[in-house]
Amino acid sequence: MNQDNLRFSIIRPTLNRNRFALSCYYLETRIKKVYLPLPEKLKRQVSKINEQFKSKLLSIIETEALLKDLIQNEYKRLGLKHIVLKNSVISEVNQKIFNQFWVKEYSNRYLTDEESPKHDMLKALRLIEPLSIQTATQMQLQSALKKSGALTPVIRRASDRLNQLLRFLGRDFKLNKPKPAYKKVQHINHEEFNKMIGFIENEDLKDFAITLFCSGVRLSEALALTPQDLYSSGYLNVDKQLTKDGQTKEPKRGSSGKVLIIPFGLDAVKRFVKIKDKEVLRFKLYDVLQCACQKAFPDDMGLWIGPHDLRHSHAIYLLSKGANLGLVAMNLRNRIDVCQKYYTGFEHSNDTLEGLKKII
Repeated sequence: MNQDNLRFSIIRPTLNRNRFALSCYYLETRIKKVYLPLPEKLKRQVSKINEQFKSKLLSIIETEALLKDLIQNEYKRLGLKHIVLKNSVISEVNQKIFNQFWVKEYSNRYLTDEESPKHDMLKALRLIEPLSIQTATQMQLQSALKKSGALTPVIRRASDRLNQLLRFLGRDFKLNKPKPAYKKVQHINHEEFNKMIGFIENEDLKDFAITLFCSGVRLSEALALTPQDLYSSGYLNVDKQLTKDGQTKEPKRGSSGKVLIIPFGLDAVKRFVKIKDKEVLRFKLYDVLQCACQKAFPDDMGLWIGPHDLRHSHAIYLLSKGANLGLVAMNLRNRIDVCQKYYTGFEHSNDTLEGLKKII
């Protein structure tokens, strides 16, 4: 076993397991994992943290932070410095440049969430480590991004951020971005959705899934909904989201507005907005949807619908009923070019075929 390929990852609580866990594995290939038993000392440390979590002395966020520290310490103990560097700090030179850039370019800007651009910028710098953004050539930087193994959307975003730093430093070149990958979204139609939710036993989680499919709101936006956000005419007012640390803030990109609820889900939405402690449903929904998919579509083991896929399913449902892309974009509170990227050219469904037949 090549120790450089050893990895640890955090497993969150589920409906049937009220604790966190760590998994230990090594990468035989880029996608094939071979799981290993967790070292005894690490197992005991995880157990102590879980005791505090189950006693409500630690929140979900605090528990995850402690587990991440455990993982980082284990990487350091094993001498896997390249993993520690990639997941924690960046080199002193790049950090200094980032700090100067941030003070000059961002300190006077009004940012609803300054952690997001900071995270993006530091992530981009980690992809080029151990190169210096100040001295590396264009070819070296392009090569580092390519060899990082990151997905095309990640490299495109990192290139934009690194180009900001290159302009700030007055360097006379900019990085070329790879062509955008075709966005094929995972979605299910109305019939498949009904089949899937038939396998969800928990009524609150079933109403949660129906709310996402029938309104197209994001997961964090649904968690922030209250009865006051539901209009009697079948609309929702979406003007906030609930973050993982329990904070309420504006929706992504400030995209507030009214959305139409698909009528068959209105009763479920009415029940869902009345649930007081919705945050406990956040992580449970992922596992419930995965389990329901396995039961509903046993012959298609590659199909796994997550919460955000229900937003895509909502958009494609509206398109299949004859709504134009502009109306769909407004109901999603997205720009129309974003919707074109995701939803132009989706394959025919039974609904669209029948609709086309009626037009002809």
